[in-house]
Amino acid sequence: MPPADQLFDALPISPFDEPCGAGEVQDLPGRASNSPLGTFENWIPGSLQKSEACFPASLIDSAPVLIWMAGPDQSHEYFNQRWLDFTGRTLEQERGSGWTDGLHPDDREQIILSFREAFETHRQYEVECRLRRYDGPYRWMLAAGAPRFAADGRFLGYIGACVDITDRKQAQFEMQELLAASDQAHAQLAEQAQHLHQLAESDPLTGMLNRRSFRDQFRREWDRAVRYERAIACIMLDIDFFKNVNDTHGHAAGDAVLKRVAELLIRQCRPSDRVCRYGGEEFCIVAPETTETGAATLAERLRVKMAATPVIVGDTSIWIASSFGVAERTCDMGEMDNLIERADQALRIAKHSGRNLVVGFACNKLAESFSRGSPSRELSRVTARELATPITCIRSDETIQFAVKFLLHHKIASAPVVDASGTLVGCISDRDLLMVDLTRGNSSRQVCELMKTNVVSYEESVPGDQVYQFLCRVSIQQVVVVKDARPTGVINTNSLLNFVQHRVGT
Repeated sequence: MPPADQLFDALPISPFDEPCGAGEVQDLPGRASNSPLGTFENWIPGSLQKSEACFPASLIDSAPVLIWMAGPDQSHEYFNQRWLDFTGRTLEQERGSGWTDGLHPDDREQIILSFREAFETHRQYEVECRLRRYDGPYRWMLAAGAPRFAADGRFLGYIGACVDITDRKQAQFEMQELLAASDQAHAQLAEQAQHLHQLAESDPLTGMLNRRSFRDQFRREWDRAVRYERAIACIMLDIDFFKNVNDTHGHAAGDAVLKRVAELLIRQCRPSDRVCRYGGEEFCIVAPETTETGAATLAERLRVKMAATPVIVGDTSIWIASSFGVAERTCDMGEMDNLIERADQALRIAKHSGRNLVVGFACNKLAESFSRGSPSRELSRVTARELATPITCIRSDETIQFAVKFLLHHKIASAPVVDASGTLVGCISDRDLLMVDLTRGNSSRQVCELMKTNVVSYEESVPGDQVYQFLCRVSIQQVVVVKDARPTGVINTNSLLNFVQHRVGT
């Protein structure tokens, strides 16, 4: 947009020119006396004649812009021929305030206000407005005005010019529309990306973190807890008798129960806690900076809230009961999956101990959860051999490729490793195998190169409660049972739970 002073540079009359001489009025060269406007003296008011009489009107009329002049009383007295040709009106129609009839109704008030403010301050001004052309349409104009002064400093009025900027304004509007459309498209894409991100990280039914995104966030919290030696706890919970809800009231009612549980968990947990639907009717909570005791307190509060909050489906009230397992990270715990496994073990104990209760993984808590059946006393009456689950071993000289096929075939996560004589020498797990790049010729390496040698084993004759007490204290998921240093089976938490269920009767 050109500034006002550039517009006035194109005018044949400068608003700051001095008059030709006191009282001198010259005929306009090149304009016949029978011209519709007559001489310059005829159409320039007396207050303006002395300052403009020396300039030929033909130059003003032929200027490439629309020109007007106003006296000190703010009354518009002159419009050049280009203005009149543009508006299709006569000079008499435009004089005074008649020129405002051509302004767009939406612009009229602001233009008049700008004009009056300029007169009061004697300052240049510049505005954009719409002016009606002779054939009807409004055209955008850049209007600029400047004060005029006599040689003695008297204020003589204003001179102004208008330049048609419709094409530029149209291009500007089109650009604005394109930018608006671009912004809208960008906002829509951002919204869609956010939606897709939420879908990728959220459970579609409950809106909670799904298992994959939960593990990513859990990993960050775990690493922080390990690095700064801070407490971190895990809570696993399972809705009791959920299958009965689906079978009795239908899957829509089951979905309503899951949503209600999710809402309660999110509302009751801290912003720093990580909560997810772990699978089916099972949920998992990771509580940073929290001990097992603190997590158990939270779990008990959640259990009470759930039990006291029925889900209304139609005319039916569905009461919710849930079992909770709680565990805390310990110094000997190597992986975050060990923490989840401990909480899951405690959850299974809660399930087998009557449901609708909270069980901590710590040894005394597990013992308390078995109080009705006194498992320690029962376990002391059996040997490790009676608790063991038979298992097949891998020889240490077998290849890694063989070990992969072996674990897949037997559907197990790990297996004891023996030497040529059958003596226990180590253990190989699916995690160990996943660390090997099998595409680079490593599949032909021997198992002995990859196996772990620090295997915990118990003789068959050892009382079962010793194994039980050990598994309660550590994060190891299973131990190997041997006879004369040769593996005969394994004992894990499932082995103990099966024993409790069938022998103790909980």
